[in-house]
Amino acid sequence: MLRHPTVHRLAILAGTTTAAFALTAPAHAEPQPLAAVDLAESYVLSATDSTLNTYGGGATAHLHRNAEGVTDARVECSHFISLLTTQAWANIDTGTIVDLVDGPDAGTFSNAGEWHDAIVDGRSTNDTPGSDNTVALVQRPQWMDPSGEVLVRRGDILATKHPAGNSTSGHMGLVQSVVPISETADDHDSSQSSYAQFRVRITDSAGSPHSDDTRSAYPAGDRDGIGTGDIRVLVDPVTRQPVAWKFTMSTGATMRTEDIAVGTLIGGDN
Repeated sequence: MLRHPTVHRLAILAGTTTAAFALTAPAHAEPQPLAAVDLAESYVLSATDSTLNTYGGGATAHLHRNAEGVTDARVECSHFISLLTTQAWANIDTGTIVDLVDGPDAGTFSNAGEWHDAIVDGRSTNDTPGSDNTVALVQRPQWMDPSGEVLVRRGDILATKHPAGNSTSGHMGLVQSVVPISETADDHDSSQSSYAQFRVRITDSAGSPHSDDTRSAYPAGDRDGIGTGDIRVLVDPVTRQPVAWKFTMSTGATMRTEDIAVGTLIGGDN
């Protein structure tokens, strides 16, 4: 059984003056969406056995800890968010998530593209006749305000939607922190200088690591499953909307120009 030493990093980047806002909870009425992101981080901290932490889904999707307290997970990115939500909030079950994201006739797990659309639409279980649990997805209308202050908060759901014809629907994760990248920073992508650039630390399930990723501590060829790492998000400085992202912070990484939505889930009872 392959194991790796426990290597972890705090969600905020020490030494930055901009990181403080990353720990500020959204100004919503209770409850705040921190239960799911805290649970996600605890799963990452206990994911010490790479053979038990794999990317995948379908009928075998699961997320729990074994008798030794080690994370045992087989999830795709959207499965991860759905299962986290049902575990973090007492009044949200799988049926509630299906009703919220897809409608009552949908399958067991919603995909990332469907989560994206639900965030953009501002879906609520009030839209579903007969639903007993009133929860809603509230979209962040813009990435930052006119002064440049970031409006995205720790615990927000970030979901992308791939163009039609792609083999997958998109990608999604929970935001841990957001740090603006200055034009003088070493990790600034000079080829994309027309955009405001951000290092976004997310917890997700993925087939390979992001930058500065907890999964990178696993043996080569086995670096998938749930973990926390950094992606690059590009924001139009005029509309203040995210317009593209990169799976890693590398300036050579593919720029994915596609729809990006960020929102928070409110109304759960934890």
